[in-house]
Amino acid sequence: MNRMLQRISLGLLLILLPGCTEVSMPVEHKKEPVHELTFWLFPGSGLEPLIEAYEQEHPQIRVHLHTSSYPELSNKLQTTLASGNGVPDIALVEISFMERFKELSGSFENLLDYGAGARAKEFLPWKWQQASAFDESFLLGLPTDIGPIAMAYRRDYFEQAGLPAGPAEVAAQMSSWDDFLDTADQVQRETGKYMIDNLDMLYRVILGQAEEQYYDKNTGELIVHRNPEVYRAWSAVMKAKEKGLTAGLPMFSPEWSRGLQQGEFAVAFAPSWMIDILKKNAPDAAGKWDMTFIPQIASNYGGSFLTLPKGGEHPQEAYHLIDWLTQAEQQVQLFKANGNFPSMPELFSDPVIMEHTDPYFNDAPTGQIYSQIASQIKPTYEGSDQFLIARVMFDVLRKVEQERIEPEEAWEIAMQQIQIELGQELP
Repeated sequence: MNRMLQRISLGLLLILLPGCTEVSMPVEHKKEPVHELTFWLFPGSGLEPLIEAYEQEHPQIRVHLHTSSYPELSNKLQTTLASGNGVPDIALVEISFMERFKELSGSFENLLDYGAGARAKEFLPWKWQQASAFDESFLLGLPTDIGPIAMAYRRDYFEQAGLPAGPAEVAAQMSSWDDFLDTADQVQRETGKYMIDNLDMLYRVILGQAEEQYYDKNTGELIVHRNPEVYRAWSAVMKAKEKGLTAGLPMFSPEWSRGLQQGEFAVAFAPSWMIDILKKNAPDAAGKWDMTFIPQIASNYGGSFLTLPKGGEHPQEAYHLIDWLTQAEQQVQLFKANGNFPSMPELFSDPVIMEHTDPYFNDAPTGQIYSQIASQIKPTYEGSDQFLIARVMFDVLRKVEQERIEPEEAWEIAMQQIQIELGQELP
């Protein structure tokens, strides 16, 4: 009873005292549940800082990153989808594997169900189509970057060889691949330096200029053995080997890194995403390199998509994240920080990109160069076994480079090996 009187008295006192207001009792706020997302990606994507920024803006989201090489990631993803165990919420898929996973579209969330269709016009039409079903009823992934290829070159080696060293003059000197090989001869004679790091990249760049490679873009039929564009690229590479123009350094290997550091080759074919790799491997060569256009027409190497495998625990939250990661602001940040070139044509003329220069490449206007290349890229159709066939071709090229296979025998060996890998005769 005394306690009741004390409470009433205290209440009256608070009301009667001048300047006092009603006391409000604290209200407990319900915390939002934390959603943990598993995100599979491969090295060099540059997405990690952006994901961290997203977590800071969305404290209810925790992202667990798992990194694998892109072939390993894709193979592991296919196995995981088949078993249904340990499926990630988000998986980054490289273009070489998109057709394979489009055939398994039932194992992925249809991003059109999440409203992704409203964003179609933001992206390059061919890039969007690479992730779409033929009838456009299904969208497997949101586009991240593309890989326009520029030609980085050592100004000092071109000058020592008595050649023009300015970007416009170098591009004019090598307007065709025959011109390129002739110039490479002169560089090697006069400087003792190889022109290219390996046959793989030369083959990739030339083949990347073709609208059709290993598959017919209209029918999906395998045409690797009878496509003149494939043979044209192959023949140019064999000619480079016969002339001794390659340093024979496997791409991204320790030997390649040392060769870059020690200046063993004069040219590096550089997709935009490779810029940071060149800088990190040979920081002391800053200013010795410059940049211009490759011979003939534009070429593309790489580019990826963010997908939602079916079975992830939080598909709606996962979609919000990939939608944010592929917005224009984030694509510009990725270019500035990592060299990833946007897949949004509206950004090709963005001042941040167009005014971007790089002191590593003698203050070359790298933003302008990549924007011009990106606007000229003709899309290449990549079929369901694209990666497998490419792996065979590159394996034979490396054996040619190591002089384990003679150049004149290489084509036939590659075609035979493709038949074995596919378990079928070439039609």
